[in-house]
Amino acid sequence: MNYKDLYINGCSFTKGHTLKPIDTWPVKLSNNLNLRLINHSKNAQGLESIVYNTVAHLSELDPKETLVVVGFTWLDRYLVQAFGYNFTLTGGDLAAERTEWGHRIGERASSPFSIYEHYIEKNENYFSDKIRKRLNHLLTKYREFIKAAITTDPKYMEHIQLKSVSLKIMLQSFLKDNNFNYRFIDFAADSGLYTHILDTNPNIKHKLDYSKIVGVDYKKFCGNHQDGHPTAECCTYLAEMIKKEFKL
Repeated sequence: MNYKDLYINGCSFTKGHTLKPIDTWPVKLSNNLNLRLINHSKNAQGLESIVYNTVAHLSELDPKETLVVVGFTWLDRYLVQAFGYNFTLTGGDLAAERTEWGHRIGERASSPFSIYEHYIEKNENYFSDKIRKRLNHLLTKYREFIKAAITTDPKYMEHIQLKSVSLKIMLQSFLKDNNFNYRFIDFAADSGLYTHILDTNPNIKHKLDYSKIVGVDYKKFCGNHQDGHPTAECCTYLAEMIKKEFKL
């Protein structure tokens, strides 16, 4: 099959946090495969946003001409949909005691209405003062809700884990039904987060196609990099590993 495009989505591990574009594994992989790169990864993007945006964008691409790689991320990222945009709150946001979200609003916003405007570049003036105040209030209240749920509901994290697995199955079904050649990259493969939820839900466990999931040992992969993200050397290794997985 003659592929033309390489579609990639994920978080900062896929976008290439602090790296020059040429040093990121998506660029290296697209060069190795001689394909046009379409990378919709965003820093701090959560799994919900990754799945929704991937489905929206791939609906415009030809499965016969497109290879797909989606990077899974951690569970402590929550999607908030408001005012026609999607916003992501991270574990760091939940731990912070901020009341003014400032530039993070523009940095984390993505539009569900236009698949070509997949996210807004950081822009302090993008939202009006009125909308910004309402967003500050909304995001602060949502953060308080999540913190309360985590600390008071013993089943809450199990619910989040189950939701995460369900999202992966949903994306897997979309890709298979539309005949995309794809691979999932699980950067949290060594965390053991899904062991309990999969063992206690055997019907769900068997719905995941593990032959399409490339597990990455987070600590081994990142080494001693100061900010915990892949180095250029790690990206070279990952690009080669994924290329082998496709068996082209």
